Amino acid sequence: MDIPNSTRRAVNSNNWTLRDEDGDTYTFRHVCLHGRSTIRVHTGVGRNTRTDLLQDRRAHV
Repeated sequence: MDIPNSTRRAVNSNNWTLRDEDGDTYTFRHVCLHGRSTIRVHTGVGRNTRTDLLQDRRAHV
Protein backbone atom coordinates (compact mmCIF):
# COMPACT_ATOMS: atom_id res chain seq x y z
CA MET A 1 0.00 0.00 0.00
CA ASP A 2 1.29 3.45 -0.88
CA ILE A 3 0.60 6.40 1.42
CA PRO A 4 1.35 9.71 -0.31
CA ASN A 5 1.83 13.16 1.17
CA SER A 6 1.09 15.68 -1.56
CA THR A 7 1.63 18.70 0.69
CA ARG A 8 4.91 20.54 1.25
CA ARG A 9 4.82 19.94 5.00
CA ALA A 10 6.01 16.86 6.82
CA VAL A 11 3.35 14.85 8.65
CA ASN A 12 4.00 13.03 11.92
CA SER A 13 2.24 9.71 11.38
CA ASN A 14 3.32 8.20 14.70
CA ASN A 15 0.56 5.92 16.05
CA TRP A 16 -1.46 5.93 12.81
CA THR A 17 -3.07 2.55 12.24
CA LEU A 18 -3.85 0.64 9.06
CA ARG A 19 -6.58 -2.00 9.28
CA ASP A 20 -7.65 -4.51 6.65
CA GLU A 21 -11.07 -6.11 6.16
CA ASP A 22 -10.09 -9.07 8.38
CA GLY A 23 -9.22 -6.77 11.29
CA ASP A 24 -5.43 -7.15 10.98
CA THR A 25 -3.71 -3.92 12.01
CA TYR A 26 -0.36 -2.23 11.56
CA THR A 27 0.56 0.78 13.70
CA PHE A 28 3.19 3.27 12.56
CA ARG A 29 5.98 3.87 15.06
CA HIS A 30 8.27 6.90 14.84
CA VAL A 31 7.39 7.64 11.22
CA CYS A 32 7.55 11.06 9.59
CA LEU A 33 5.99 11.35 6.15
CA HIS A 34 8.05 14.07 4.48
CA GLY A 35 6.48 16.64 2.18
CA ARG A 36 5.78 15.52 -1.38
CA SER A 37 6.84 11.97 -0.64
CA THR A 38 5.30 8.50 -0.44
CA ILE A 39 5.76 5.68 2.03
CA ARG A 40 5.10 2.15 0.83
CA VAL A 41 3.91 -0.37 3.46
CA HIS A 42 4.93 -3.99 2.85
CA THR A 43 3.82 -7.20 4.57
CA GLY A 44 7.29 -8.78 4.72
CA VAL A 45 10.06 -8.96 7.27
CA GLY A 46 13.09 -6.70 7.19
CA ARG A 47 14.37 -3.23 7.96
CA ASN A 48 12.35 -0.09 7.47
CA THR A 49 13.77 2.64 5.26
CA ARG A 50 12.78 6.23 4.67
CA THR A 51 10.42 5.15 1.87
CA ASP A 52 9.46 1.58 2.81
CA LEU A 53 7.91 0.17 5.99
CA LEU A 54 7.71 -3.55 6.70
CA GLN A 55 5.03 -5.05 8.95
CA ASP A 56 7.20 -8.00 10.04
CA ARG A 57 4.59 -10.51 8.90
CA ARG A 58 5.28 -13.63 6.92
CA ALA A 59 1.74 -13.93 5.49
CA HIS A 60 0.24 -11.29 3.22
CA VAL A 61 -2.34 -8.98 4.77
